[in-house]
Amino acid sequence: MSLEELSKLRGQYVTLYYVFDESPRLMDMVVECESVLGEYAPEYQQGWDEITGVLSGADEVTSSDLPGEITVSASNGTEMSFEYYVDDAMVAANSKEVTVYYVSDFKNRITYLRPSEND
Repeated sequence: MSLEELSKLRGQYVTLYYVFDESPRLMDMVVECESVLGEYAPEYQQGWDEITGVLSGADEVTSSDLPGEITVSASNGTEMSFEYYVDDAMVAANSKEVTVYYVSDFKNRITYLRPSEND
């Protein structure tokens, strides 16, 4: 739907369809008891989730304005991917065992919007 079409709906009732998305947000990454994020790591908060496994996808420093995707593969077969800007410290941790602390972000993403038939 274009911005022009959307602006025509101002003040009207609409029906919208959406999906509920959950995405993990990396808070810290630890290798051999040292934070990869260093001084940029937030203070640990109780309740953060964690996964320990081998880091992949951090082959090179992010050179664009969009984050890359890194993955942690646990020994039990669980894999978790994160969008993150890869720096030199993370490249050095690639292919090593890491522990990633993360939180889950939840958001609704509108997939379709139309004028309502009933007010």
